[in-house]
Amino acid sequence: MNVLARLLTLCLATLAITAEAKITKYDIENISSRPGYFQYPRLDLSNAKSATLTITKNAPLFEQQLTSVEITFPEAAKLTATNFKLVEGRYRALVSGAWVFKEVIVEVDSINFEQRMPLNINVYVSERTAFINPQAENNNPGGLLFSVMGMVRDATPIRLVDSAALVIGGKKATFSLRDRLQVNPNPGSGNYIPDGFVVDVLWYGRGTKTLYLPAEVAPWDFDSIEVIALVFNGVSDIDRTISVKYKDQAGSERTSPPVPLKNLLDQVYGPIMQ
Repeated sequence: MNVLARLLTLCLATLAITAEAKITKYDIENISSRPGYFQYPRLDLSNAKSATLTITKNAPLFEQQLTSVEITFPEAAKLTATNFKLVEGRYRALVSGAWVFKEVIVEVDSINFEQRMPLNINVYVSERTAFINPQAENNNPGGLLFSVMGMVRDATPIRLVDSAALVIGGKKATFSLRDRLQVNPNPGSGNYIPDGFVVDVLWYGRGTKTLYLPAEVAPWDFDSIEVIALVFNGVSDIDRTISVKYKDQAGSERTSPPVPLKNLLDQVYGPIMQ
């Protein structure tokens, strides 16, 4: 019985850790690529079509770990790299049997993936077969095969956790709260739009827009927040406010600062409510 009890406890602990892991997906927007100086006849690795990165964060610290990278090409088989290690500020993974090569090394910049930042991925032909662990060598890892670069974009599937319907300006508006906090994807829009909670709005007769509500947490801690529900206060179009109920990293339930709803709607739809 003691053995069974210990096994049950271990299983429950493993499930709890797994449940608290946050897995996010990112891709590269406006991807571009260039060949390296190491070329192989009839292997066309130019014009990379897409690059998808998977990041895992485990409780309680939710530190990011790059777990996989997939790069696709129009004229060549895709490249998938896993088991990354952080070496001198860059992630590296060793891939065996890629295309015609015995080994290639995939090197990815270590950046804050929650921010919209440029990202570089370099792929080398491993020339260090005499070393026990070429993946961890701090020197030049080998002959550069190709590079991929572009702007990181959050591509994690969206899940809605709450919704509410209001009548605003005589028209029905449906508000849908996303499960994850996000960085504003259009920082150069000319208007100040905060990073934080994300609410999609379907306002009948006026279209669909996205609202960003400020969160009292830094972007690198977004994945430690559990989003719960929308909160509205006020009764008229002028005095109504919107906020979000959530659980912080310690599990305490909180509510974000109320924001005048009219200001947010005017910002994305234009000043259409007087």
